[in-house]
Amino acid sequence: MKFTQKVENLIANFRNVPENSTRATIRKPRAMEGLVGHLIKKFRVDQPRIEEIIMHHWAEIVGATNCHRCRPKRITQNKKLIVAVASPVIRQEMIFAHKRILQKLQKIPDCKDIQTIVFVVE
Repeated sequence: MKFTQKVENLIANFRNVPENSTRATIRKPRAMEGLVGHLIKKFRVDQPRIEEIIMHHWAEIVGATNCHRCRPKRITQNKKLIVAVASPVIRQEMIFAHKRILQKLQKIPDCKDIQTIVFVVE
């Protein structure tokens, strides 16, 4: 039998055990089908992630000569693409081509929001 938190605390006082002081509430259970469908829509699990899209087009974005010397690492919350490069020389080349790379990147669907690219030597 379920009781309200107030009644549970009254019973706890009667038994001389600590009260439940949390503000959590007990909710009715939901069906898994609706929950899973909602999560798939919310987090776009059925669609490729933006990182996968970038990796698929990476040779087109940076060119065939540079695509093996660098790789996209991650996208920050403020829409910066972090790219790991193999050496400082390659980093400098990529900085020179930054504007061209960013333009090609923004032409790809779902990548229009990326504002800048940061090159990091690893």
